[in-house]
Amino acid sequence: MGRDILSFSEPTPERRLGLGDLAELNRRHSTETEGSTGPGERPIPTAPSPTPQAESRTDADTEPASNRGRLYLVVTAATLVAAAGLAYFFWSTAGRVDLRYNGQEIANAEEMLADAEALMADTAAADGADPFLDARCFFAPENPPSNTNPVVVCGPVWLGVSPSSQPWLTVQTRYDLVDDQAVGRIEGFGGTAELDLRSLDRPDGIRPAAPGTPAYPATGPRLRDGRLLVDVGVILDGALAAFNDHVSTNDDPLISAHPDAICFLVQGPDLAPNQATVRQTGNDVWCGPGRTVATGSSQVWLPINISYQRGPTFGSVQFEEASVGFLGFQTIPDDVTLARPDGATPPDAADLDRPPVPIDFATVVDYTVDTGGLAGGEGLLVTSDYRINFDALVRSDRIGSGARSFIAPDGHDLVVAVVSSPSRFLNPRGRWRSTGWSRRFLVGTTARKGPRWCWRCRIRLAR
Repeated sequence: MGRDILSFSEPTPERRLGLGDLAELNRRHSTETEGSTGPGERPIPTAPSPTPQAESRTDADTEPASNRGRLYLVVTAATLVAAAGLAYFFWSTAGRVDLRYNGQEIANAEEMLADAEALMADTAAADGADPFLDARCFFAPENPPSNTNPVVVCGPVWLGVSPSSQPWLTVQTRYDLVDDQAVGRIEGFGGTAELDLRSLDRPDGIRPAAPGTPAYPATGPRLRDGRLLVDVGVILDGALAAFNDHVSTNDDPLISAHPDAICFLVQGPDLAPNQATVRQTGNDVWCGPGRTVATGSSQVWLPINISYQRGPTFGSVQFEEASVGFLGFQTIPDDVTLARPDGATPPDAADLDRPPVPIDFATVVDYTVDTGGLAGGEGLLVTSDYRINFDALVRSDRIGSGARSFIAPDGHDLVVAVVSSPSRFLNPRGRWRSTGWSRRFLVGTTARKGPRWCWRCRIRLAR
């Protein structure tokens, strides 16, 4: 009854059933049932046998997930790059000029561009400009955004007349239709422009260079709008001729001109921050020195108006006509200088006398008049409102020199009354009045008709 403990062993666990085992059991049970089923008996339904899984799998199913992710990224990136390239192509060609004129092919398109580039080089050299290394000429639409009827433009290049935003020179272009073809010709530059680079084109497909930072010429002289003056000597000679003619023919007022009168350009301040090496030149040329009866010591320069015509190259001007302005003699402003290409300097005007005063001349001056030791006398002027003492009465044909000179006209003498007054005085009605001045010099003229009495002066004027 007892078992040998030493021979005892644990029973082997049963193997766990899988789907294959279940299918085999069902098959066996079905076979046994078919053999034992009698007439009229229904067979016991059996569960369908599941289809065994295929033993082999595709490469895609066995590929790691990380490799599939990389593939998706590559495909997506390629798609985006292709889309961006397509979008850039449409953007970069939007509005590009059609290299035909009124639908006709331009027979000499390359020749036109070569002629325009030669013209650009000559114009830039005359203006002192430095075109960009990649500066070329292109066809551009005549009326953007329309892309028909191409005109020629050249650049990038900044002349003195070019605004900072307009580095392209527009070419005056003309076309003739010959045998169903357009034949163009270049007639010169007509202006400056700011252009969309996408609209430009050439038969060889070269694309335009970006303008970059403006670079202006440092040559001059230039007018305020940047135009270059050519043949400056002709301009100055024409102005001097107009000045001399004005001095010789003008008698109201008379003008006393320096024997070495000369004309100058008036320059300053600088043209612009991007043209700081060039000073702007006024349209007027100033000539002198000269003086009238009424001008002061510094008012010795007469502005001469100059009209200009287009110069030999685009952006330049040359002399056309000179005429005397209406401003009269002027003082040089502090922020400008007188300049000439030959470096000549103005003559000294300190000793330049005024011309003879008019016959009916009368003026009051505040500065001391040098009577040159001429004898005078004292007098008293009494009116309904004032009682004024004359410190001196002087009669002479000339008083002073230079800007403070007074010269009597032919057949007349000057009469100078030196008048002083206290800060207040008693008028004939017995009222005190303030004068606001202490000393005045009254200058007038009188005809030489012998001794006479000054009206209400009670003083006989000595010759």
